Amino acid sequence: MTVYECLNCGHVWESNAKRPQCPKCKRYKVKEVEPEPAANDEPPQQNDEPADLTRDVAGEPILDSKPAPQPQPPQQQEPPKKSRLRRAVNILLVLGAVASLAYIAYLKLFARKVEPEQEKDEGQPGFHHFGDEYP
Repeated sequence: MTVYECLNCGHVWESNAKRPQCPKCKRYKVKEVEPEPAANDEPPQQNDEPADLTRDVAGEPILDSKPAPQPQPPQQQEPPKKSRLRRAVNILLVLGAVASLAYIAYLKLFARKVEPEQEKDEGQPGFHHFGDEYP
């Protein structure tokens, strides 16, 4: 483990990270310092925690200020809300279907029926016939 000192806040800590970050101010401006010699009369320390944990010089692990996330109770999942555009398109489709059904019903019920005499009738002559009759 290497000892680092933050150039921003002056905090000193140990870390084996490739790019060390100050655990207090979260800056990367750090310099490597010589570790202080440890007294030989101390018993050897046991590493109960993983080696990649960032520690203070005193040997205490640095804890994040954020609390651990609490597990959320399972909730009923609501169906996703439809967008306004999709809702408008659905309404227009329904209105189009209703209008087409109404038009078909109108043609079936109220459309004028053509009698055989009316089919033979050619109607009134147009203006193009006047030239033939009057020279």
